[in-house]
Amino acid sequence: MGNSTNSSAANQVPGVICWHELHTRDTARASSFYCAVIGWKAQSCGPANAAGHTYTEWNNDGALIGGMMELPATTPAQVPAHWALYANVDDVDAAAARATALGGRVVAGPFEYPQVGRIAVISDPTGATICLYKGLPGMGNDKNVAGASGHFCWNELLTSDPEVAEAFYKGVIGWQTWTMDSAAGPYTIWSLPGRDPHDKTACVGGMMKIPPQWGPMPSSWLTYISVDDVDAAVERVNANGGKVCCPAADIPGIGRFAVCTDPTGATFSLYKSVHG
Repeated sequence: MGNSTNSSAANQVPGVICWHELHTRDTARASSFYCAVIGWKAQSCGPANAAGHTYTEWNNDGALIGGMMELPATTPAQVPAHWALYANVDDVDAAAARATALGGRVVAGPFEYPQVGRIAVISDPTGATICLYKGLPGMGNDKNVAGASGHFCWNELLTSDPEVAEAFYKGVIGWQTWTMDSAAGPYTIWSLPGRDPHDKTACVGGMMKIPPQWGPMPSSWLTYISVDDVDAAVERVNANGGKVCCPAADIPGIGRFAVCTDPTGATFSLYKSVHG
């Protein structure tokens, strides 16, 4: 996570996913790809850790909305490039302890990140990972604007066991839920702690069970990026070395999306809402 601050932003809100971070083995190639496909600008903000790796922040039309760092050389080969999500919590150590008690695992931390805050990386009982975060003053504010092109707009847990995952995240982060029917089966909405679960302004993301027809795949979080035109963005993905995993398709009454993989192996989704 970078060290830029935005003191004019809203205060840290528990449960908000406040940062999206690409972990990759080829930062130069990833930078070129996302700048061409999404229109971001990539800017270096100095070493990300004691090893001296450079940390890159994604600038979308003047807003710093996420970052990128190189996977450590010690990372097992089977761990692919991926987007990491950071969720605000009031107490990282307490939340990490709850994660362990509820059948999850602490992958890293908790530890202090200089000028940023306290972090722990956890794995839920179904295998998906997420970062718990408590920022220093001015940090941990969601800088993404709902619906704005180039901003992160949705976070979706694809899991082998929704019931287990629901109990876990409710206990660790405090998210509330409600479930609706969809063409792919039951779809669960994550909402902020203490808010009306059906309040659209409180939505954090969603969750669905991995369909059998997708074949064997690990539980994971999928990051959605808003674009003005999904089909045009898909063309840019193909032109810049990425792959399309799920072709552009409509979600009736909701929007259009496509699931893609960048040239370094990280998966993400492009999205355009029907509501603008």
